[in-house]
Amino acid sequence: MAGTEAASAAAAPAASGNAAPPAASEGATTTATDGDSSILGSELGAAAAHLATLTGDSDLVARFETMASSKDGKSATTALSTALAAALDAGPPGDAPAEGGKLAGEADLEGCVQVLLSLVKNVCHMEEGVVREVAKALSSGEGYGSLRLRSMALLYNSVPEASTTVRYALLLNTIHLAARVGRVDMVADSVIPQLSRYVAAWSLSKDAARELYAAAYDAMVSCGDTYTSAAFDINFQRLKTLNGSDSAALDAARPAASAAVVAAVSLPSMFRFDTLLELDAVTRLRESGDATSATIFRLLDLFVHGVLPDLTAFLAEDGVTETLNAAGVDAVAAVHKMRLLSLTSLGLDSQQLSYEAIASALDVPEADVEEWVIRAIGLDLVDAKLNQLDRTVAVHRSTQRAFSKEEWRPLSERINVWKENVAELVITLAQARNNKSAPFAM
Repeated sequence: MAGTEAASAAAAPAASGNAAPPAASEGATTTATDGDSSILGSELGAAAAHLATLTGDSDLVARFETMASSKDGKSATTALSTALAAALDAGPPGDAPAEGGKLAGEADLEGCVQVLLSLVKNVCHMEEGVVREVAKALSSGEGYGSLRLRSMALLYNSVPEASTTVRYALLLNTIHLAARVGRVDMVADSVIPQLSRYVAAWSLSKDAARELYAAAYDAMVSCGDTYTSAAFDINFQRLKTLNGSDSAALDAARPAASAAVVAAVSLPSMFRFDTLLELDAVTRLRESGDATSATIFRLLDLFVHGVLPDLTAFLAEDGVTETLNAAGVDAVAAVHKMRLLSLTSLGLDSQQLSYEAIASALDVPEADVEEWVIRAIGLDLVDAKLNQLDRTVAVHRSTQRAFSKEEWRPLSERINVWKENVAELVITLAQARNNKSAPFAM
């Protein structure tokens, strides 16, 4: 079983499903039926013998034989999960070779996991208390991290879709586990991109959603620059859950809000910043009383509304560049991005731009203008055509940087004019069609 395949399986949304099978009440003994005898017999015996060897627990097999003879399925499941956790914690033998891409001993332990999950599903009937206990055993340590993650995915998929509380707990544990064992890649592409769907499907509270997003964000950030764009998206969703919160909650989220602004400025492909102003935690930076936070908010405001001269003047202020550098902002990269944004603003103001005007606005030599225009076209910031003879740029479309009420008004007026023109064209075409189909008359 490939690790990524098993982890991917955990990504299916769980909005609805059949109710969980009848489960024993808390504290009751789960008794196996005759149909479960194979699980409590030879399969359990083989797993117990293997785990006894790995853990050095000489009494393990005898205890399991007693549980099996009394058909005490719950005790057997709990004991097996404890023994398996001990074996996983011990990790692979240092002198043993890997086996087919897996760690030494991993294949045999995977067989023990299958026996454990069979007990949980077929003997304990997915009883919530048992599921949580098994999940704790599988997700608490670090040894055999990939196997632990695959096992958690299998356990998650065995939980009925209607049991959203249990699924939420398992998913949260899985993300924490992936970060702890350094295998975020097993959840980064298959599980984390689906979190918003889980939040909606499970009708999670804002607090629960925020905890899930925070776990995913921390996991992705732990990987350095590998998942910077995805981490920004997750952080944005986390901050969104704070809208409407009190000042104390918003102040507590100051590091996350600052990180969102820094990431937005740093991401090479991000050129839309006004959406960050929709987050209460971000706008709170302006009035938090913290000098660094206020500086970061000023930077955001410039990227929403300003142009290159505004940014260069801001960076020239005493201590600003040092503060931003300490927060993770590359001033050179910020200026580079602002040049591109300034070019889009020029394109909104005029559809015919001279090389000289562009060079002045971007503070670059005229010889570099074509390079900057081509770069903006490649990033889909503008749709333009260069005229090298006239040394002009014809702008057909330029990206709107923000949509305030004032900025929506001219767009609305253009749409209304377009609608009127289309209506007139429809009438003209209808008249032409009628004239063409009218009978010949003398």
